[in-house]
Amino acid sequence: DHVVALHERGADIICAFSAADGRMVGFVTHEKPGHIDQLCVAADAWGSGAAGALLNAVKHLSGGSLTLEVNQDNPRAVRFYEREGFQRAGEGRNASSGLSTWRYEWVDISRVG
Repeated sequence: DHVVALHERGADIICAFSAADGRMVGFVTHEKPGHIDQLCVAADAWGSGAAGALLNAVKHLSGGSLTLEVNQDNPRAVRFYEREGFQRAGEGRNASSGLSTWRYEWVDISRVG
């Protein structure tokens, strides 16, 4: 329901599919002007490059900057975003779950200056 609501508000939904069998292995939601609400990859597709491909697609659409929040208790995701050039910009709380989050920002430095 959440992803449908995002789509109805105009968010881009980008999906990744397995080259081996064509099944969907992940998706990312991109809200304009540059916010990632969800990036999800099936556990059996971790390490396949799907998350990086989804993130690169959103970076291309973003206009040069992105924001997102990630649960503080998800070190795998934290490492992924930091490896992909995101910088920690603050902390918050997930409105749905109440969990503590880190706010991250990414800026395409080739477009700055």
